[in-house]
Amino acid sequence: MKRRDICILGGTGFVGGRIATRLANAGHHVKVLTRYREAHKELLVLPSLQLVQTNVHSQASLAREYAGC
Repeated sequence: MKRRDICILGGTGFVGGRIATRLANAGHHVKVLTRYREAHKELLVLPSLQLVQTNVHSQASLAREYAGC
C-alpha cells in the first residue's frame, strides 16, 4: 500500500481517534487538527501522527492545514 499524507478534522473524538490510530499504524502520515492539543496527548505516542492545534472554525486555517494532504 502506498503511504499517504492524510489530514483529519474530528480525529480526537471516539470514532475519529480510532480511525486516525488505524491509519497511523498502517504507515500513513496522519495530521489531526484540534482546538486543544494538550487535551489529546495520548495520540502523540504514534510516531506517524501529528497533532496540530489550529482554529477549526477558520476556513483559511483549514485550507492551510489541508494543503498537500
